[in-house]
Amino acid sequence: MATVIDGVLSEATLRAASGDRAFDQGQDLVHDVRGLRLDPGRAVASVRAERVHTAAVEWPSGALTGSCSCRGAEPDSWCSHVVAVGLAALDSVTVSTLDPSMPPIERYLASLDAVELIDLVLEMASTGSAAARLLESRAALATGDLSSLAEELMDAVRQATSARGFIHYRRTFEIGTEIQEVLDELEKLIERGGADAARPALLKALTATRRMTLQADDSGGVIADACQRAAHLYARSCVRGQPDEVKLGRWLLKFRKDSPGWPDTPLDMFAPAMGEKGLEVYRKGVADLDAEQAGLAHVQRFDVNRMLLELADHDGDVDAAIAVLTRDPEKLAYGDVIDRLLASGRKEDAVAWTDRAVAAERLGTIGGYGRRNGYWLDPGEVAGRYLAHGRRDDALAVLRTAFARQPSAAAYDVLGRFADGLGLGSVERAWALDEARRAAQRPHANGAPLVEISLRDGDLDAAWAAADEFGPGDAWWKLAEASRDSLPMRAVELHLRSLRPKLERANPRIYAEIATQLVELRAFYDAGGALDAFDALLRDLRETYRRRPTFLAALDKARLPGRG
Repeated sequence: MATVIDGVLSEATLRAASGDRAFDQGQDLVHDVRGLRLDPGRAVASVRAERVHTAAVEWPSGALTGSCSCRGAEPDSWCSHVVAVGLAALDSVTVSTLDPSMPPIERYLASLDAVELIDLVLEMASTGSAAARLLESRAALATGDLSSLAEELMDAVRQATSARGFIHYRRTFEIGTEIQEVLDELEKLIERGGADAARPALLKALTATRRMTLQADDSGGVIADACQRAAHLYARSCVRGQPDEVKLGRWLLKFRKDSPGWPDTPLDMFAPAMGEKGLEVYRKGVADLDAEQAGLAHVQRFDVNRMLLELADHDGDVDAAIAVLTRDPEKLAYGDVIDRLLASGRKEDAVAWTDRAVAAERLGTIGGYGRRNGYWLDPGEVAGRYLAHGRRDDALAVLRTAFARQPSAAAYDVLGRFADGLGLGSVERAWALDEARRAAQRPHANGAPLVEISLRDGDLDAAWAAADEFGPGDAWWKLAEASRDSLPMRAVELHLRSLRPKLERANPRIYAEIATQLVELRAFYDAGGALDAFDALLRDLRETYRRRPTFLAALDKARLPGRG
């Protein structure tokens, strides 16, 4: 006999209200329904599909209506999640019809009546603090009485951060994990509308964990991670709740003034919660701090400079931001200045500052280390900016300067492609090759850039010529790989030249690496038709280093025994 609830909800009425497509899809989601609550005239639950959605079926007036938090369902409309909740409600009133394939725990829970389920939940909550806090959190949010929950969470924070004295490395992991578990509960409380209730405990967690990091071997960073998370959650609780704006402004100023450098608490995390009054208090405090530190060096007033910069950015005052970024003539933040000028549409000013950076030799490298940051400019960006303002020669000069400072295949490509757009590709590439050759002749230099550039141009002969004349440097492996088919035995020479220094001293930590390289080397000998020579090499290595059992074991593991 078909199940019908209140003479209204049944499979037939569900299908009629939702349509065949939503009904069929909803049948596949019944096992994903969690937390079903069946009230008079209403069934509501969460559905764990790709995301968790809250869906409800209602029939207070005798007609079915559906609602869901998913984006695909408008108010008073139907989706597969609503159907799944309706079907789960029907299943819940007839336990005998449950699908035998359901997980045993779910089938057991579905078989309990309300009183039995309450007893089970209370019993489980009594076995662990985390379960008890979760139950208290749900109950407090449902009833609106958050005072007792806030006290419980504050106690949990105090307990998790109660360590005194120096905290040794291994113990930091235990403490960090416990703090994170409490933060999990506090985050859930915020997400369920309890931001104001969570805030005092989060403030305690934030200040306590910062104190703990100063008395711990936290080289694993676990307590510091918890501290930073507490800062983010505290800021979120302020934004979503109703803190005292003036007190928040004063607190943020003092917290940052006393900061050892962590956690990161920038103005934009708290500004939405501070309001005009809080910002006014904070702004005045930063101005006073700026005056106090007026005579200090840049590194000593780094934090107050950052506060001033954040305020300028918050106000949209580009000139004030530039004034902060250029206070120290030796620490001019050219990149940050230019970014703000471009963002505000002041292109001519950006070009003028670019000229100043170029004159101060603040061009970064192309590829590798030393690329663009707040203080150094990217040569490619500078060249593009100059070209956009009709300064072709200046653009090329910038890229040439960057190449000359650090010749590389990447810099060669950037210069060549840029010059191609001007019809000067061959001229600039020829110049770059000559410059790379001059660089290879400097003391302590080698031909690695020339080798890589030649390989990029597909000129293997030129790459070998550069390697023979100046040495391949770190480019030996690329040259060897490029020579695998056409010059395998020359590639062998490069590998052997690399291997010899590794074997000069016993170093078990690199024996596996050497064995791997020998396996690769065998393929080169094979391509050159010289496997006998490879076997002879292995025999020689085994004889020469017979007193290094770890090395011999590495050869055996790599299946490199050599043939007798």
